[in-house]
Amino acid sequence: MRSVSFLTTSLTLSRIRDLVLNEEQLIQELLSTREELNRYQQSDNIGENRGIDQNRYRGNS
Repeated sequence: MRSVSFLTTSLTLSRIRDLVLNEEQLIQELLSTREELNRYQQSDNIGENRGIDQNRYRGNS
C-alpha cells in the first residue's frame, strides 16, 4: 500500500513540476512578445512623426 501512495505522490509532484515549467516558459514567451510589440509600436510612432503615410503600408489607399 505504501508503494501505491509513493507512486501517486511521485506522479502528482511530476505533474506539478511540469505545470510550473510550462508556466515559466509561457511567461518568458509573453515577455518576449510584449517587448517585440513595444518595438513595433515605437517604430510605428517614429514613422508617424516622420510623416510616413502608414495607410500606404497597411494596404489602404
